[in-house]
Amino acid sequence: MNARSEKSEAVLTIPELIGLLDELLPLRNKDDVERYGDLLEDLFQFSLNTRNELVRIFKAHRHLILRYEGEMAAHRKILSIEGNPEAMETFENKLRLARGVYFTHTGLVRLIMAAELGELWEKYVRSSEWRAREKESGEFP
Repeated sequence: MNARSEKSEAVLTIPELIGLLDELLPLRNKDDVERYGDLLEDLFQFSLNTRNELVRIFKAHRHLILRYEGEMAAHRKILSIEGNPEAMETFENKLRLARGVYFTHTGLVRLIMAAELGELWEKYVRSSEWRAREKESGEFP
């Protein structure tokens, strides 16, 4: 096995995850504060913990999630033009909307996971552990 394939099969660390997401996802979606540790925990729950696995599911669902990202950004922009407060929930949302994006890198990966895992993902995000972690972070009510 050569060094490159060993790296592709090695379990991801946070710095490796950040680098990989920077390669795979649009940089304009990257937020100043991304919760990579929580994302890595989510990935590990489903054994999506190597570079190869993440690249595989990204390639499988890339067009779908990037199209959805564009639709959501456009929808929020329309809401903001109409003066709808839902479009500008937080200062961070305002900054992303100004860049023409809606989801962060971690959000895009979670969309990819939802597309890949379907009902398994839905069950996971409805779990009390996941909801408690997200509530603690202030991301979800």
